[in-house]
Amino acid sequence: MSNSIYNAINFSDLAQRFIQDVCGGKKNETPVAYLTKLRYLERFLAEKSYTEVNQHSIDEFRLWMLTRKSKIRGKREVEGALSPFTIRTVLTTVRHFLKWGYDNNLFPRIILKNISEPQPDPKPIKNSIFETLFNVAQSYGEDWERARNIALLCLLRDTGSRVGALARIEVENLDLAHGSVIVMDKGGRYSWLFFGKVSCEAIKKWLSYRSRFNPKVSNLFITKYGTPMDKKNVRRILNRLAKIAGVEHERHNPHAFRHAFARDTLLAGADLSQTSQLLNHSSIVTTARYYARWSKKELAVIHHKYSPLSGK
Repeated sequence: MSNSIYNAINFSDLAQRFIQDVCGGKKNETPVAYLTKLRYLERFLAEKSYTEVNQHSIDEFRLWMLTRKSKIRGKREVEGALSPFTIRTVLTTVRHFLKWGYDNNLFPRIILKNISEPQPDPKPIKNSIFETLFNVAQSYGEDWERARNIALLCLLRDTGSRVGALARIEVENLDLAHGSVIVMDKGGRYSWLFFGKVSCEAIKKWLSYRSRFNPKVSNLFITKYGTPMDKKNVRRILNRLAKIAGVEHERHNPHAFRHAFARDTLLAGADLSQTSQLLNHSSIVTTARYYARWSKKELAVIHHKYSPLSGK
């Protein structure tokens, strides 16, 4: 059995083989996420000039992850330790990769101990930041661009949708009379998205401009070239609006909108089952673990609302 990743194949090719095998040709976020996490291992091996994956190098890799003083943000390296979530998900992916390598006679059997699962912190976009982005979207760009970006912001805030699903909304599936649309979501599952009057009006206004770009696809959100927008396009728009507004260092990524929607529904009185279905989660456990998390200030308000002695 070979224990060298460079004997016959370089790391990038090996990672691509792993992704192809375990993802079976999927085109969703999973292959990209796996590759992003495996690049930590690739970088470590390059820094240490290691040519073998063995127990010693993996033990050092785990320590390297735990003690790093910098991290990649966008395309820049910035100061700061990796978050427990990043470390845990990277180690989980690498452990999966090592098992695959062992099963395919590429690596020896290697034990990689993960870290305990950290409690997630609340990560919603602040209402004030959303309002700031919305105000900028109303004044920045040409008429069509303002209409598209406002519709995008409304649906991000109003539906709790994953950004990938939002980008896949097709015009013919929209039901503007009832404020809903069915769309292909993560894992090839269909999801119903619901939206209110404000979002409905924003969509109608954007549709009045959309046809002038000779759309080559049925996607609701397109570029000025008539091509479909993807997750990168959405993030680019949000980053541009945030920079213009001077809030680029505040949380404004697409998933922060989903987190805010989930927490708003729970705070408004929806139970976990209802919120889980609105988010198209495969398990209510996911909803509880990642979204039903509250700050001490929020817990104090909740306590005051529900305490049997609050009205005394």
